[in-house]
Formats: sequence, structure tokens, C-alpha cells
Amino acid sequence: TSTGRERADGYLDAIGGSDELLRWVDFRVTGGYSATHSLLRLHPPPDAFLVGNNMMMIGVLTAIKDAGLSPHDFGLIGFDELAWANLCDPPLSTIGQPTYEIGTVAAKLLAARITGDTSPPKTITLGSQLHVRSSSRKSEQPRSA
Repeated sequence: TSTGRERADGYLDAIGGSDELLRWVDFRVTGGYSATHSLLRLHPPPDAFLVGNNMMMIGVLTAIKDAGLSPHDFGLIGFDELAWANLCDPPLSTIGQPTYEIGTVAAKLLAARITGDTSPPKTITLGSQLHVRSSSRKSEQPRSA
């Protein structure tokens, strides 16, 4: 998807272009699980995960648990402000998106097309907001891996 590509580009820009830790998977629980499983087998494994969406985060958390590790062992940030982000241990840092506004804008554009709007397609970019919680703060305790 275009949003997936833009997120990957932003990640690559932030880390200086190396894609060795980037995994292209579907935006589902299974994608998050398989990517995390692959990354945990690296020596050394990554110390943080930037996760593409909330379904993938479930897969990431499950893979970490299945590997006998704890979410406290890693920095975790996910896209989508999750209703359950504060219920996790540690509470998950997220990048919130204006989902209601996205739906409203999309519905207005669709309604305009249905009623005869023939203007060229346009790209509309809406802002996001970083919600910093404990999962993205460096732990004082050593990792268990």
C-alpha cells in the first residue's frame, strides 16, 4: 500500500537507508509474527520494533512471548492509537492517526465522485500524533536475550 511504502521510506530515512532490519509482510497478525520471528533470529537481534499497524503488533507481542522473551526487553512503537495500548505491560507507544477524519474525507470524496465530480484525483495527507508511553523508553534493566 502507499501508506506502507511511506512508513518504510520514513523508517529508512530515519536510520540512514539500511534496510537489513526491514521486513515486508502483510498488515495482519501473521505478518507481525513472522517478521518478528525472523528478526529475533538475527545476531544480535534488534532492540526495538516499529510496527506497521495494531494487528501486526499483536503478532509482534506473540512472537516475543513465544521466544521466551518479554516486551520489556525491547522498544516498541506501533501505528494506530490502540484502545488497549495502556493495558499492555509495558503500555505501548503509538503513532495515532486521525481515523475518523480519514473516513470523513474519504466519504466526502466518494460522494463527490458519485454526484459527478470529474476533477483529477488528489492526494490528501493528514497529520499523525506520537503517543509516548513506557514501551519506547529505555529500560534500566538488562535484556533477557
